[in-house]
Amino acid sequence: MDPLVRQAAQYLEETLAVEVAPVRWRGRDRLPPLLKERYRFAEVRLLGVTCVLMVDADEDELAPGTVRKHIDLARQKSDAAVIYVRARVTAYNRKRLIERRVPFVVPGNQMYLPLLGLDLREHFKRPRAKPRALGPATQALVLHVLLRERGDALVPA
Repeated sequence: MDPLVRQAAQYLEETLAVEVAPVRWRGRDRLPPLLKERYRFAEVRLLGVTCVLMVDADEDELAPGTVRKHIDLARQKSDAAVIYVRARVTAYNRKRLIERRVPFVVPGNQMYLPLLGLDLREHFKRPRAKPRALGPATQALVLHVLLRERGDALVPA
């Protein structure tokens, strides 16, 4: 089994708390050569829904519009939902994949599965730290330096 398929299956299992047993997808033989050369395919069952994992291990990331077209081509040959799987996706393309409602999984990072009503992210923005007030000693030091630079006679040198 392909390592990226195993990673995706493990991520789905851990995140959804379901058993995921990927098997070779038999519909691959009916696909156009373009898809057979670019992707590896595995079939899984998620929460009662049969899905095909379309795994892209190519170094070059495709435009989300192209991925959408490839998913549509694969869907023509299958009754199952097709999920795009990739090891890494840039933040810009991740946003565009979501805008185009492309189901995808980035193992260990994010899954967007609108067919199951899921949009899970592993990385969250940290809340901003509240600004802290200066302590009394620091306030006295700042006042001392400011008044001394002005040449104020009240502050001994």
